[in-house]
Amino acid sequence: MERHLVTTRTINIHTDPEYLLRVLSSALMKMCDARLNHQPKVSRCLFKFHKDEDMITFHPASYDDVINQVCFDRFPKNNTKTLLALKDLGRGSTGIVWLATTITSAATGSAASLSTTASFSAVCVLKFYNYDKYSSSSITNEKSNWDKIYPEFSTMTKVEKWSGSNALIMPHFQSVSKREDRYKLKHDIQHVLFDKFHNRGYIHPDVKWENIGFYRKKQDDGKYKIVPVIYDLTYLEECTNNNKSSSSSLSSSSSSSLWIHNAMSKLFPES
Repeated sequence: MERHLVTTRTINIHTDPEYLLRVLSSALMKMCDARLNHQPKVSRCLFKFHKDEDMITFHPASYDDVINQVCFDRFPKNNTKTLLALKDLGRGSTGIVWLATTITSAATGSAASLSTTASFSAVCVLKFYNYDKYSSSSITNEKSNWDKIYPEFSTMTKVEKWSGSNALIMPHFQSVSKREDRYKLKHDIQHVLFDKFHNRGYIHPDVKWENIGFYRKKQDDGKYKIVPVIYDLTYLEECTNNNKSSSSSLSSSSSSSLWIHNAMSKLFPES
């Protein structure tokens, strides 16, 4: 098996403590994942992020222990002080993203099992930005873009300090992984691009399946509708006067919606 050594730049603990904390948390999580493959009986643990405190602690549970107790339709309350780092969702050009869930102690007695001592409920996405001179503007910019594009989620997107670093909390959306499910959402995705972005004067420059999710919205008749969401809103481009249209038409042949046509062609190349 080929092995690779991944290194970081030299980190000064006195001048870059926040960056060091982020690097260590990411490395330790990967170590927790890796050691189980070699020693199946070794217990696993998850990181616990703390709000307004410069620390990361460990919680004695694994992803498999927790995932079945997560309610993906609930969002953490405002008074939440701890979040479990359930899954590393990956690193992009602006930062690293975690799937995080709340935990509420429910039972007494050290001998109680995990299922009785803890109840995992609400879930969110926690994004830590790259530690550079642009991080402050990036987090502010993405929060502002969420408010512009998705005002219905404005109370669920917040800039807060978690484990010593500023982070953006966002709602979690289910990914669209199956090919048949993607085609069912084709028209709705096109509508979101036009209605949410284009008609508000913005272009999303990186429309791809990794940046698309969905949620269930309850209708007046009690039934649920699947609604797609296109995220990763750090950098949006403004439509020029020549590219912006006040029309509600979704015609892909119109020059005013050329970027939408190109985005849809990228998502559905067979069409």
